[in-house]
Amino acid sequence: MIKFTNLNFKYMNSDKKCLENINLEIKKNECILFTGVSGCGKTSILRLINGLIPNFYFGELTGQVCIDDENITNMDIRDISRKVNSVFQNPKSQFFNAIVEDELAFKPENYNMNPKDIVKNIKDILEKYKLKDFQKRNLFTLSGGEKQRICCLTSETFPAEIIVLDEPSSNLDVDSIEKLREIITKWKKEGKTIIIAEHRLWYLMGLADRVYYMKEGKIERTFSGNEFEDIPYKALKEMGLRSNQNRKLKFYSRIGNITDNKANKYKNNNLIQIDYLKFRVKEKELLDIKNIFLPMNSIIGIVGLNGVGKSTFMNCFCGLEKKSKEVIKVAGIKMDKKQRLKKAILLCRMLITNYLLKA
Repeated sequence: MIKFTNLNFKYMNSDKKCLENINLEIKKNECILFTGVSGCGKTSILRLINGLIPNFYFGELTGQVCIDDENITNMDIRDISRKVNSVFQNPKSQFFNAIVEDELAFKPENYNMNPKDIVKNIKDILEKYKLKDFQKRNLFTLSGGEKQRICCLTSETFPAEIIVLDEPSSNLDVDSIEKLREIITKWKKEGKTIIIAEHRLWYLMGLADRVYYMKEGKIERTFSGNEFEDIPYKALKEMGLRSNQNRKLKFYSRIGNITDNKANKYKNNNLIQIDYLKFRVKEKELLDIKNIFLPMNSIIGIVGLNGVGKSTFMNCFCGLEKKSKEVIKVAGIKMDKKQRLKKAILLCRMLITNYLLKA
C-alpha cells in the first residue's frame, strides 16, 4: 500500500539529510509505529506519506514514495488527502474553523459530500464519543487534550484508508491517552492503515504490528509488535526510548501551596501572592483561585487532568487573558497585566518561571 524505495530527503537550507536510504513497505490494515529520539526523522516520514513533503516542506528528494503504486511526486495534494487523514502534534496547527462542528465538517465539505450525510456523521460521531456538548463549542476555549480529541474525530468525518498521527498523545493525560488507544483500536478493527510517530510507547503495545526504531535519519532496527513489547526497560533507555509498560502516574507534591499560616515564614519580597484570579467564558467559570502564595526563585508544577484549567491559569498569570480578573502581587507590589507581560515568559505549554518575576 505504501512503499519507500531508496528514499533520501534533505530540507531546504540544511546541510544534512534528515532521511537516508529508507526502504520499507507498509501493508494495508497494518498499524505501524515509528520511534526514536527527537530529530531522528519520524515526523519527516509522516510528512512524505501525507504529502506535506514535497508540497509544503521543500528540499532535495531522491528515491520514491508510492501510495497504491503511485509516486507521490506525481499526485496532487488533494488526491493524497483523499487517501490520507492526519493528526498533528499541535492540534491548533490544523484547525481551519473556530467552532467544533464547523471543523468536523471542513474536509467533507471540501470534497463535496452530501450536506445531510455530513450533518448526520458529525452528530453520530459526537454521540459515539460522548462529546455531544462540544458541538457548538469554540475550539479555542478547549484544553490542549480536548483539541487533540477533536483532531482525531476529524479523521472519522471523512473516510480515508490511511491515518497518520504525529505524537498524538503529547497533550493528553493518562485517561485521555487510554481513550486515544480506544479510538486507534476501533480504527484498526475497521481495517484502517495507521502510521504513528511517538515517544510515548506504552499505550500502543498490543496495537502496533511493526515498530521502526530510527536514528539520525536511518532505520536502525525493525521489530515486530511482540518483539518490541519484550524489550526490557534498560535496553529501551539505552536506545533513548521511554518505557513500553503502562505505569500509572503518581503525583508528588514537592512544593505545595503556602497558606496564610506558613506565608509569614517567607519574607514579603520572596513571595508571589495571588489574592484572587477569576476567568469566565460566557456562563462557564473556568478559574476561581483565592489566596495563593508562591515562593519566588522556585520551579512550580501545575498539574491536573485535561480541561481543568492549567493552560488557562498560565495565560491569566502571565497577563495574556484580557478578560480575566485578578489581584497579583509580587514582593508586595501589585502588578497589572501589562507589567506581568514584561516580566513573564510563556514557552509552548510550560510556564517558565525562574521564578521569573522580579521585584
